[in-house]
Amino acid sequence: MLTPVLLPLAGGTIALIVSIVHWRRVAWAVVLTAIFAAAVVMGLNAAQASAHALSSAPGTVIQVAGGWSERAGIVIVMDTAGVVLGPVVLIVAFLILLTAAGQRQFGSVFAGVAAITVAAMTGVILSGDLFNLFVFFEALSLGAVILIAWERRGPALYAALRYLVVGTVSIAFYLIGLLLVYRSTGELAIHRIIPILAGSEVTRGTTVGLGCMLAAVATRGAILPFHGWLPAAHGEAPAPVSALLSGLMLKSALVALWRISTIVRVAAPQLLETLLVLGALSAVAGAFAAALESDAKRVLAFSSISQMGYLVTALAVGAREAMLYHAVGHALFKSTLFLVIGAAVSRAGSHQLSEIGRVNRRDGYPWIEGPVLLIGALAVAGAPGFSGFAGKQLIGAALYSSPAAYLALRIAALGTVTATMRLLLVYGNGRPRFSGAPMTTTAALAALAAAILWHGGQHLHLVSPAATVEFLIILGVAAAMVALSRIPRFWQFVTTPGRIRPGMDAVIVSVLAGIILLIR
Repeated sequence: MLTPVLLPLAGGTIALIVSIVHWRRVAWAVVLTAIFAAAVVMGLNAAQASAHALSSAPGTVIQVAGGWSERAGIVIVMDTAGVVLGPVVLIVAFLILLTAAGQRQFGSVFAGVAAITVAAMTGVILSGDLFNLFVFFEALSLGAVILIAWERRGPALYAALRYLVVGTVSIAFYLIGLLLVYRSTGELAIHRIIPILAGSEVTRGTTVGLGCMLAAVATRGAILPFHGWLPAAHGEAPAPVSALLSGLMLKSALVALWRISTIVRVAAPQLLETLLVLGALSAVAGAFAAALESDAKRVLAFSSISQMGYLVTALAVGAREAMLYHAVGHALFKSTLFLVIGAAVSRAGSHQLSEIGRVNRRDGYPWIEGPVLLIGALAVAGAPGFSGFAGKQLIGAALYSSPAAYLALRIAALGTVTATMRLLLVYGNGRPRFSGAPMTTTAALAALAAAILWHGGQHLHLVSPAATVEFLIILGVAAAMVALSRIPRFWQFVTTPGRIRPGMDAVIVSVLAGIILLIR
């Protein structure tokens, strides 16, 4: 079961070695083959484990690497989260890197680092004990820092440094939490910790430890108020890196939250109530921050914070099936949107929506981008019949017992639709042209668009007249908000708070405040 980690790791290592002789095509061929093979192996493992994992408690399908005991070895788990998200992460990573392979600026070293980062994501998804989660998260952080700073521009370097510092602070608290939990249970394997804590009185130290670990993983998942690193990191990174970070890396953090929440649910369920509140706040704040942004990539970055809020609220109330469905949808449509908007940003030489629209009108854009952007935008906006609609309907149904959170997600939908309409407008008056996009990019975008449509079709029965009318009302209000954005002085006044860029000290203080909130 560790093979899906070892294959991308080996492919990345070979790519770094052949970079010495500048064999770019060989490096990319090895990396793409390794990740595709890892996806196949992960799919086979998921098929074998699904009968057990989908009908039993998390952590029932377990292996220990190398034949060691569970206490000494690397515990590998194929639970529901691994069965669903493991193959998706590797397949989408393959498609994202396929687009990068067709761009000359991404050479052998980039291919190697990206493959190792994918291996670390896969390791997080398969980890069955708390210490191995730490190890894979650290490997993932190092790869992400390199990829964010890849273009070596000042803002990108600063964004990478901010991510590194915030990640270091959060992982320090994770280790503190790990120490406290280990001290009270004597175990690191999650499936062994749960019965110990369920059958004994939970101490204050254990609760604090679980709160520290939840906060640390919530930082990697960019949940409010742990989110400050994400807009700059996703906004300044190259398009394939932004797609990897937003579409996939956040899902590995979600899987880690899933695993830790299984302990929290039996030992300190009050922490999940706090997580529910933070998830609802993330959904609303991220959606409206995206709606008021003028930087195209930051629009998508804030939208990711909002979508993670949806996922965390579902996790907090135990709606795991709904969470996993929406997580798969988010991996597909957000990766797609980052690839399309990233290509538009590169052509325009600017992140500003207005400038991208001007360049699209003047020079046109590759024909594949228009329909793919429309499909991705309809999905993230929650249009009836698309995956975002079904995911939000399933999560909303699970939140009927939490009316405040339910209302928050309905309000967040307005911000999401507004942000999506502003993205679509940059292509509204442009003219498509049948040249300019590499074949690998065209193939990858077409595959992602097809996957989005297929995924949305799994729950067409949720489309109802009432839900359609609700979406049309939201669409009308969003259109009015977009119309107001054409009034310069009004929009300048409304978006003034959004132009404030918090420094690293403010981001760290925000993380510390969130940790205190969870362990209070």
